[in-house]
Amino acid sequence: MSALAQVAYCFSHKVRREGLVGETPLVAYPWIIGGRKANTSPLACCNVHCVHALRSHVGSKLLRQVALFGILRHLDRERRGWVMYGRSDEAWDQLTDAGLKFLVERAQLRKVTTYTELNSVLVRRTGLPGFAFDRVDERAAMGHLLGLIVARDYPGSRLMISALVHYLGANDAGPGFYALAQQLNLLPKGSSTMAKLEFWIGQVTSLHELHARS
Repeated sequence: MSALAQVAYCFSHKVRREGLVGETPLVAYPWIIGGRKANTSPLACCNVHCVHALRSHVGSKLLRQVALFGILRHLDRERRGWVMYGRSDEAWDQLTDAGLKFLVERAQLRKVTTYTELNSVLVRRTGLPGFAFDRVDERAAMGHLLGLIVARDYPGSRLMISALVHYLGANDAGPGFYALAQQLNLLPKGSSTMAKLEFWIGQVTSLHELHARS
């Protein structure tokens, strides 16, 4: 990984921690560097030297506008060969494309889906191994995928398309959905259960209305 990529990695967590966000929202990706999940310790490699290095490279104004949809795309390309949750970058790209397409289809039909159905569709459409939900790391991997899908779709829709995915037998989104919504500043931290439910319903309704017209 190049020096610039490492700086970008460090700065991404600096941005997440201090809220240095421009017009583009942040999405928290659980990057793994050297086999360690970075999001378990956001400040593990983030220090003032990294921030100064990035500032000198891109300038102070652009520094505050750096977000996941920009600099981390560069980082993503530079980290080819790194494996996230046992899946290659190419596999994550395939899963993201197929997952987003399926969720858009569900929205066009004014429907939602479950993790189980999404998993089955991904296996069928990509030919890749499915997610084993009996394992903690595989459940986290599905959460990572939904984060990738939101990151791909949000700049255009300004909605969280992962709202369409819920647990089998449940009528609500999972905790990861609300955590991501808070990181995107769409849902206040400390929101009540009712506020979260209303937010989720609003996202689903807006997604249905948006894609029903397409």
